[in-house]
Amino acid sequence: MRALSVGCLSLALLTAALVSSPTPASAATDAQLHACRNRVMEQYPGTIEANVGASQIWEANGSVRIDWFNGPGRAGTCVVGPRNQMFEFIVNGQPQPPYNPGSGGGGSSGPGWNGSGQGLQNFGNIPHLGQFAAVNNSGRFSNGVVFFLAYVNGSGPSQYEARCATGRLYYPGDSGVVRDSYQARYVVAYVCNGGPPVAGPNNTVNFGKVPGVGDFSVLNGSGRGDNGIVYFEAYVNGNGPQNWITACGTGQIGQGGQYVQYSPQAQYVSSYICNGGPPGGGWYR
Repeated sequence: MRALSVGCLSLALLTAALVSSPTPASAATDAQLHACRNRVMEQYPGTIEANVGASQIWEANGSVRIDWFNGPGRAGTCVVGPRNQMFEFIVNGQPQPPYNPGSGGGGSSGPGWNGSGQGLQNFGNIPHLGQFAAVNNSGRFSNGVVFFLAYVNGSGPSQYEARCATGRLYYPGDSGVVRDSYQARYVVAYVCNGGPPVAGPNNTVNFGKVPGVGDFSVLNGSGRGDNGIVYFEAYVNGNGPQNWITACGTGQIGQGGQYVQYSPQAQYVSSYICNGGPPGGGWYR
C-alpha cells in the first residue's frame, strides 16, 4: 500500500500506477473452476461436474487459464476473468462461443459484457476521441488484452484494444494509445472486467475480489467529489459501510491515508465512481 497524498497526484505517481500490477494469486478460485466446468457441461449435456478435470496453467491480473478434460476426445482450455466471466473457451483446439446464448449475457458464470446480443454500450464522449460505443459480444481476450469492436462518432465498427494491466485504450491497428483520461479508463475497466458490476443488497454493487483488499461492494449514492478525488462508502468482505477514497486521475482507491496497489479490479471501482456509475447514469447524491 502507498501513502496517500490528496494534494499531490504527481506524474511519478501516475506512472507508478500505470506500470504496477497485482501480485498473482496462487491458484484459481473455486468459483473460477466451477465456471470452467459449468461451460464444459453446457458443451456436453449430461456431463457431471465431478467428472470434469481441471488444472490451472497460467494467470495474470486476476484472470486464470485452465486446462480441462472430460474423457477421450474431450479436452480444451478456459480463460476465466476475476469475476468468473468466461473470456475464452476452447474445445480440442477450436475456440467456441464463451457464453450461453440463452442466458441473456454471461451464461452460467454471471453477468458479463460479452453477453448475448449485438447491442451497443454507449460511453458518451471520450476526450480526444469522440462519442464512443462498444459492440456487445465482440470481445476476444488474449494475453491480458481484450480486442473489441466500437463505433466512434457513429463511424465503424473498428477494432480497439483494452489493455487490462495498465488501464489504457488503444486505437485500431498500430495507431497508438488513446490519450489517458478517466473516461477512456472506464471503457477499459468495463470491458476487461466483463461488463457491469453485480447488483447487491441495500443499494450496493459488487465488484468481486479486489487484490489487496477483498470482496468489494460500493454503496450507490454515497459519492462526494472534490477536485479529482471522490469520497465514497463501501463494504469489504461484508463489513461496513466504510469510508473510502479514489483518485480519478490514477485509478487508485484508498482508505485510512493509504492507497492499495493498482489493479484492473481497483481501476474498475475507481472508473465506476469517477464516471458516475453505469454508463449513461447518474451516481453522486
